[in-house]
Amino acid sequence: VGEEAGGAGDGLDGDVFFWAAGSRRRQEVKKGSLTSRLQRCLDHIKQGAAPYIAELSREIKAPHELTGERCRPLTRRDVKDCVDGVLPMWDRGHCFIGAEGVGSCMHVDQAWWSNVGKNFLGYKLVALWGPEEAASALEQCNGELFRKPITDAQRHTLLRAAKLALLQPGDVASFTGGLPHVTMVVGDVLNLTGYESLVNWHPRNAALLLRGAERPDTEAEVMPRSRMRGLLDDIV
Repeated sequence: VGEEAGGAGDGLDGDVFFWAAGSRRRQEVKKGSLTSRLQRCLDHIKQGAAPYIAELSREIKAPHELTGERCRPLTRRDVKDCVDGVLPMWDRGHCFIGAEGVGSCMHVDQAWWSNVGKNFLGYKLVALWGPEEAASALEQCNGELFRKPITDAQRHTLLRAAKLALLQPGDVASFTGGLPHVTMVVGDVLNLTGYESLVNWHPRNAALLLRGAERPDTEAEVMPRSRMRGLLDDIV
């Protein structure tokens, strides 16, 4: 990968998070190459922190093995390559790596598109809340990781989830990014999951994307206006 990236940095890029022992709020190791951030994260791990690598991809675009399109994913074959037809938008996405006790805190995506999760290795719990419970769930637990032992507020919120699923190796799951969701790695096997993002032809799917784009980009978890314009330009 480093050679394909032209020797720039370490060939890979991603977000490096960690949770201090006993904490449900994640912290991020910022600045520098992925290698340097992982090395700095080791200091926290030695003190009992649990690390998580999110949105892992190539540092720069490279030709895809099957289609020749220039893109950043590490995967050689995606769900996009296994279905017929063309959609307004289909992004090949990123990978996430972590061990037991880490995952994605409760959130809604920066863009309100649909996601396809591919669980390659290990086990991961996924919870999704419906429209009726979305505001309440975010008010109670937004930004929190549901680590053991879960709090009373998290237990009460989890009981109101629309769907709770355990992803096993080889499982594929599709869900909206426009509603609150949370993931948690379980078991003693390292977890590797890839996610793709898409917008289908149904008017309600497009309307949800546009409704999410109306949010002020000064808010956390909202895609910057410049990136959103680029996304909408690609669709048009």
